[in-house]
Amino acid sequence: MTADPTVTGAAVIKIGPDNEAINTMIADVDADRAFGMHMVLNLFGCDPATVADGPGIAAFAGDLVDRIGMQAYGPPQVPHFGWASEKTAGHTLVQLIETSLISAHFSPARAAMYLDVFSCRPFIPAAVAAFAADRFGATRVDATILLRP
Repeated sequence: MTADPTVTGAAVIKIGPDNEAINTMIADVDADRAFGMHMVLNLFGCDPATVADGPGIAAFAGDLVDRIGMQAYGPPQVPHFGWASEKTAGHTLVQLIETSLISAHFSPARAAMYLDVFSCRPFIPAAVAAFAADRFGATRVDATILLRP
């Protein structure tokens, strides 16, 4: 069986606290025809203490897995590294899920979080964006959603 070459899509959208743009866009996604959805979030204006909190980041992983109806495959990994530069120093999250992966890097220096959620099981991107923005106090969220054919 070959992949359906007509299943493509990417959207770069800017969303605010109400997430209206992402809610409107997701209505056009035919997740049943794609292998999976990959959401890339850049969260800015985060609370620096929250993005520096390793145990809080680990708790976020479990809460996000539950929020989007996925199943964790093992515990989250949340190492702190990248000390050579203030730009790269911070925690990185890796949470395997039964249907793929959640990963993120946290930058206290930039008050930012860079989150990826990829799953071959459909999920609601607006739920991910709203939950992450609320948990880390983001004032700006940039989202890109890719369908993997």
